[in-house]
Amino acid sequence: MTAVGLPTEARLHGKLTMTLRRGQIFRHELPGAGGWGAALERDLAAVAKDLRDGLVTIEGAARDYGVVARGDPPEIDAAATETLRARLSSTRGRLPDVAWEAPA
Repeated sequence: MTAVGLPTEARLHGKLTMTLRRGQIFRHELPGAGGWGAALERDLAAVAKDLRDGLVTIEGAARDYGVVARGDPPEIDAAATETLRARLSSTRGRLPDVAWEAPA
């Protein structure tokens, strides 16, 4: 274990068994998920829900998903979204094909 912050803080190995005692703090950090599929193909209803739920900002929706939204609550502008997605898709690389099934 290597100290990383406070004198009582330690970096742990990826796999372990340990007992925590009352008053001890355990912080577990994981990398973010990579998502599923091309961001520019994300369903507009799903992006709208993420906007309403505060999971993505209007700016983030435009940058990451190519979705144009305005207002409070945010409403998606389908025509502007189609134009933005076309522009962004010309500058982004194509995702590699993925085989989700094991070869026979």
